[in-house]
Amino acid sequence: MRTFNVGIVGAGGIARGAHLKAAMALKDEVRVLAIADVAPELAQRVATEFNIPNVFTDYHELLAMPEIEVVIVATPNYLHAPVSIAALKAGKHVLCEKPMATNLHDAREMVEVARRSGKLLTIGLQNRFRPDVQFLKQAVDQGQLGEIYHSKCMWLRRRGVPGVGSWFGQKALSGGGPLIDLGVHMIDLNLWLMDYPKLASVSGQTYTKLANQRGVSVEGGVTVKPQTGEAVYDVEDMATAFIRFENRATMTVDVSWATHILERDRITNQFFGTRAGALMEVISLTNVAARVKDELTIYTQEFGESIDIRPQFPVNAPNPSVVQLRSFLHAIETGTEPVVKPEQALQVQEVLAALYESSETGREVRMDQAGS
Repeated sequence: MRTFNVGIVGAGGIARGAHLKAAMALKDEVRVLAIADVAPELAQRVATEFNIPNVFTDYHELLAMPEIEVVIVATPNYLHAPVSIAALKAGKHVLCEKPMATNLHDAREMVEVARRSGKLLTIGLQNRFRPDVQFLKQAVDQGQLGEIYHSKCMWLRRRGVPGVGSWFGQKALSGGGPLIDLGVHMIDLNLWLMDYPKLASVSGQTYTKLANQRGVSVEGGVTVKPQTGEAVYDVEDMATAFIRFENRATMTVDVSWATHILERDRITNQFFGTRAGALMEVISLTNVAARVKDELTIYTQEFGESIDIRPQFPVNAPNPSVVQLRSFLHAIETGTEPVVKPEQALQVQEVLAALYESSETGREVRMDQAGS
């Protein structure tokens, strides 16, 4: 593969911890030419760390560089749509961090601008590129699970509200809480493995019960108004949903940043098929650094006997963010669709919007009647 010139908008944790490390791992395929962030000291520090020659505080200056072919958007959520749209209009291919946008209107505009521009747009749903997910996707595509008629996904944290002073807890900046932060990954995985059936309805409820409760400790704390010191937290700390599809399949979703549960983290994707079932599960216990369970199991039957199949994967498998970036560059080079299609990410956004609407109204939302 040839070397691509890349620019990164956003110099925060996700840029450093995922996207720039992925770019460095692909140093023969990626040349990071520029980084932009409104915080000049942070941008310069990251540029020095990763040997990036051009530093900007205005991302439009980065987009004006004709050498840059690909832009990675790693900003807070509320900037995903405007930065991505500007990059596409500037003739750049775009890998935008999840969630696609903070609202359905902006997400739809991203898809439309990408279509008109002729440039590729993908969303950072890197969990699709895990080896266990890739294995299960192949099994599903080969019909080994039969018809998947129900799935369950959850990502529950005992204590995991993002840190003090961050934008995560402010709806205007984030678009929501754990549903839009963690749930977007879980919903996409289950939809993808079910071959993205057409949505029929969503019924759900969000809760804010622990994160702003006096006397309850939440890892990372909540955002704080800088002048008054008052806690600012206007997003949910838990969400639950029941989703119906037009093919009569169903899905349940449970996500949280803070809940009274045994585990520190419990991440589950479960599928019920006519030929076999499957369970991907990651469990880590409180005060235990190592994961105590991280495996894929396929449940089936042969010759009248129940059989559990547990595939083994290399412990040194490539990081999903690395595989995601390489896959996107390959799609650009070959003129093919990215693995994470923008239309699929838009369907995830439709689920999020319908769930928030259902929670506000107390009613099931039919997708043919959903608001924008």
